[in-house]
Amino acid sequence: MALAAVSISAMCQVTFIAVEGSDWTDGEGSAKAFDGNLNTKWCKGANSDVNKAYLMLEASEATYIQGFKMTTANDNTDDPGRVPEDYTIFGSNDKAQWDIIYHQKEDHLIEDKNFTEYTVYCNSKQKYKYFKLWIKKNSSRSADFKNHLFQLSEFALLPAAFGMTLESGNAKAMDGDTGEKWEGKTPQTVVVKATSACQLIGYQFTTGNDNRLYPGRNPKDWTVEGSNDQQTWTTIDTKTDDKVMQDNNYYPYFFPVTPPETAYQYYRFTITQSVGEEYFQMSELALKTIAAHTHKWKTTQTVAATCGAEGYEMQTCSICEATRKANVVPATGAHTYVDGICTVCHQIDPSIMTLNAEGIYELSTALQLKLWGKAIENGQYAAKAKLMADIDLKGTDFNGINIPEGSPSFGGELNGNGHWIQHMTLKGARNNLAFLSRTENAKIYDLGFRDARVELSGSFNNTSVIVGTAVGTKISRCAVMESSVRGHDHVAAFVGESKATTVISDCLAKAKIVSDEHQAGGLVGTSTGLTLTHCLFRGTVDNEELHASGILGLIDATAVPTRLSHNMVAADHIFSVQKWTHPLLQTSGRGCSLKSNYTLATTLYGSPGSPYTNRYTNPNDENGQQVTEATAKSNAHYATTLGWDMEKVWAHVDNDYPILRWMKPNGGPTGINHIKTTDREGTVRYYDLQGRYIGISLNSLPAGVYIGGGKKIMKK
Repeated sequence: MALAAVSISAMCQVTFIAVEGSDWTDGEGSAKAFDGNLNTKWCKGANSDVNKAYLMLEASEATYIQGFKMTTANDNTDDPGRVPEDYTIFGSNDKAQWDIIYHQKEDHLIEDKNFTEYTVYCNSKQKYKYFKLWIKKNSSRSADFKNHLFQLSEFALLPAAFGMTLESGNAKAMDGDTGEKWEGKTPQTVVVKATSACQLIGYQFTTGNDNRLYPGRNPKDWTVEGSNDQQTWTTIDTKTDDKVMQDNNYYPYFFPVTPPETAYQYYRFTITQSVGEEYFQMSELALKTIAAHTHKWKTTQTVAATCGAEGYEMQTCSICEATRKANVVPATGAHTYVDGICTVCHQIDPSIMTLNAEGIYELSTALQLKLWGKAIENGQYAAKAKLMADIDLKGTDFNGINIPEGSPSFGGELNGNGHWIQHMTLKGARNNLAFLSRTENAKIYDLGFRDARVELSGSFNNTSVIVGTAVGTKISRCAVMESSVRGHDHVAAFVGESKATTVISDCLAKAKIVSDEHQAGGLVGTSTGLTLTHCLFRGTVDNEELHASGILGLIDATAVPTRLSHNMVAADHIFSVQKWTHPLLQTSGRGCSLKSNYTLATTLYGSPGSPYTNRYTNPNDENGQQVTEATAKSNAHYATTLGWDMEKVWAHVDNDYPILRWMKPNGGPTGINHIKTTDREGTVRYYDLQGRYIGISLNSLPAGVYIGGGKKIMKK
């Protein structure tokens, strides 16, 4: 039975039907990827034989294509590694001779999410009547046959009215193979020829094969021009210092364009500078075009003028989806501030908090921190801040910076400046319960959290002190001390879920981590991309059901590598009711780069009812190498064995575990710097000179010198 679907391109309509494929009549055969039903799926083993895992479509008339869509299935989250990674799209006019249109050597775009649609652009040079999708590998790196399965709920082609060929420049820029790349010293130029004049409405750059290994090669300055004679060129789009593209391998980035009324047959792309300012690379260039037309504008959104903000209509062309602002209205009225935030435009009251000369909010009070968070929640996603003093949140209603779903993540910068956020309490029933719910390409550094309490209610994910979900984020020289986190899945001290090129370095946590069912990790809950280095975890990790790990709860996918190196886990215990405990991390058979990681020999594993110690001897595997407590507290272990910077970044005080240098008091009354002077109620806490907690009273103790309220006290 042939299955039909209709795809519409500009000015034309092409109908596709699924006519053939592997496992055609099977309940989860290839036909299920083209039946228009998200609740069915194509789920089979990827295969190096092109005739063993394929789907063939027939077009109602021969057509060009300019891309395709893939939609993940119902349980990709529960069964990760099944998304297609290595696949090819072929074209033919006789089903005998097949030409390669597009080969994706290593897909890093499609994630292990359920029912999620992904669009990739690619251009065919000629029209074809038949198209074949062949899937060679899934994203799992496992050699186990059962892990060769891939799955898709839907696949669709995007027909085009025009074909594209490379008129001049490096042929690898549009050869249809992401395994080859356009590279060289800047400037670099290619000219693309369309089969006839058309309007450009977008283009896609796909990164090279080794951007992670050789960062800085993505373009940051470029120009797109159009021409009909290759003599006179008109600028269509210009980017300057554009940092949208990240150092991911084989990753597509799409740039929409509002086209001028003129249609062009030739398009020139000139890369004038890369992020690294000289050498450039790109695996594929693709164009999205439409037939020449006059825009038909339709108002899709009306934004009223408010205090400090202009009003306008947002209009969209019903033919090409181009957008524009129209009928702009000047800003009117005055701000109305309630609790420091304007009720109309959501800007911050400048009398409470202003930007410094560098465009950074300087925060000294709990109210200022709260207002900065409200600004982020209301759309200032790149806001920068710097702490000017320790901030105590005791008694406030601060409950984290919870960025609305569907909005951009926080992409700004937070400089703790060597200060603490104290007594933070977060409670709720939501995903990403943390100080910052979501971050992307953000920077957080020199910041401490002391006496934080994070308590999740319900079956939600990504619970931590600092960030719920971190994408491409850098966290360095941060500390979470004397704190606790309780969650359900992806529970940790620093980050609940780490994605893309997130880097956590030179960080310290002393905390109690508890999950009521799924992944619990000392520092990070789960990773689909993470570099974690020169970090120390102290405290405990408990799971009331399944897995508990000293640093990382679980590697969830490997498209972007997970790397752990030169870390120390000094946990008191790592417990699981099911006794599924891991000194460093749970790999689930997935690949991970591990180097020079150490654990404490006295750490207890197993379950609370039957604890035990274990012996691990390899610093370069998933268990790490054990050391004694004396070694774990020695300066040589960190300075020599682990290679930490004990002069500028870390400090070693009183023969105890190292602390970050900014935590060390500068000429203060004691050398004990990691202790809390009071409890959450303000009651003074007392310690001996080694920093060991005694209690809230000295009445029953002998005469001597103690520490109380951060100062030395003589009891006679």
